[in-house]
Amino acid sequence: MRSGSAGARIALLHVFKAPALRLVMGHFVPKEDCAHYLAETQRDIACDLAAFAASAGLKGIRQIARHEASTPVHEILKTAREERADLIVQSTHSRTGLEKLFIGSVTEKLLGSSTVDVLAIPPLRGR
Repeated sequence: MRSGSAGARIALLHVFKAPALRLVMGHFVPKEDCAHYLAETQRDIACDLAAFAASAGLKGIRQIARHEASTPVHEILKTAREERADLIVQSTHSRTGLEKLFIGSVTEKLLGSSTVDVLAIPPLRGR
């Protein structure tokens, strides 16, 4: 978290899937090993978020890595409540057509269900 001139707090959130836990590991691997796998994945993501924040010149930003236990939208909204967020900034993939129909849009679902303001940021052109 970082305090700005207006006392703003900023947190970076990455909601991740752990498909191995659902497919194979969840049934054959002890719970302690599954917990270790999740903790290790969360640490790796936190390091990636810290590197991103540093490259963007953001200091003292809180990095949150959450396992997708339900849906990404649910995890984002849950984190927003826990952090008492006033604003959610969400990147978009700018999917259209069939891709959007089959994959869905986390940003669209977030815009439709959030009680907190959402700022949707499209990708840079050419990426």
